[in-house]
Amino acid sequence: KILLLATEDNDIDYYYQRISDYMDNVEFTLWNWLYQVPTLDDLVNFDVVLLFQNSSPDGNSVGNVLYEYVISGGNLVIGNFYWQNSGYGNLDNIIPVYGGSCDYAPAYLNTDTVLDHPLTDGIDDLYCELYRGGPTTVRDDATVVAWWDDGDPLIAFNQPGGYLIAITMFPAHEIYAVIDGKFYETWANALNWVVSSSSGNWLALDPTSGTIPV
Repeated sequence: KILLLATEDNDIDYYYQRISDYMDNVEFTLWNWLYQVPTLDDLVNFDVVLLFQNSSPDGNSVGNVLYEYVISGGNLVIGNFYWQNSGYGNLDNIIPVYGGSCDYAPAYLNTDTVLDHPLTDGIDDLYCELYRGGPTTVRDDATVVAWWDDGDPLIAFNQPGGYLIAITMFPAHEIYAVIDGKFYETWANALNWVVSSSSGNWLALDPTSGTIPV
């Protein structure tokens, strides 16, 4: 089960219509967190959450509960424009790449940098016209498996509890600007990898530290 968690109904709907063509035997739930921030009890029903935004809301509440979700064993994928937000609370302390925001410039996948990994399976061509790249600092516990041709990380992950994958593209990019190559395949790889690796066994519903927004 996959939760698409974003801030614009049109973006969520458009992305869902496209990504569902690349994935089989999964159930999607669409959630606009500007209307209601999910609780940890909501999130534990999903194998993976995909978080993205297309505005500048206060992300602290949703970031704090997603932090608890990941630390407790949940899997999270983040995309642009995560890095342009004013902050996602505790979640900012564990994401695999940080420091910078969307480049608003075209770039291609640097195929020379692609590592052999389930996240990059079949990804040999990728282009985004505008809404991609940004963060340039890789956290010590993170691995980058693909880079843009301007030197920005494209796909990175770590495992602070569950898997946390950063893909520096905007999921609904195609509404607003040109994409080419294996755009949706890149997202499908990430979602499929963590869904297939998810055992459904949580470390704990009650975290050892921190607070759960109510």
